[in-house]
Amino acid sequence: GVGEIYLAYTMSFDSVSPDNIGFDAAIEFPPNNTNYIKITDEFTIINKNFSGEVFDYEELAKNYYKRKPVKYDLFKGAIPSWDNSARRPGRGTVFHGSSPKNFKKWLDENFKYTLKNISPDKRFIFINAWNEWAEGAHLEPDRKYGFGYLEVIKDVILKYK
Repeated sequence: GVGEIYLAYTMSFDSVSPDNIGFDAAIEFPPNNTNYIKITDEFTIINKNFSGEVFDYEELAKNYYKRKPVKYDLFKGAIPSWDNSARRPGRGTVFHGSSPKNFKKWLDENFKYTLKNISPDKRFIFINAWNEWAEGAHLEPDRKYGFGYLEVIKDVILKYK
């Protein structure tokens, strides 16, 4: 008695049209499925055993929000930051340049896309994540930005309310 089930798949490692695989919609899952601009060589790495990579956060965001609209329901995604060094010591993937200001730009672009391309009854945006500390993707307040990422969400929601 709950009605029709609406299925969306997470585009974690592929980017196919959801109707090709029996789904109704797709959900972006940054930082997967896009090209990154590597900037590792721009930094002096203190750990001589570091074999990870550093990429540009702002370019990652642009790669997502500058994508052309698709012919299916695509729920936009964003990450406030990313650094999975805690999960992969010495070989992590880091997106340098994340900040509440840069996240706000990404989220704002996601709102514009969603309002223009998604019907009102299906307007969702996905953020990875509330407290994914092992991947440095967290909205939860921290010592560096405090409530900055949460304030951004509030500001963008109020802007489009």
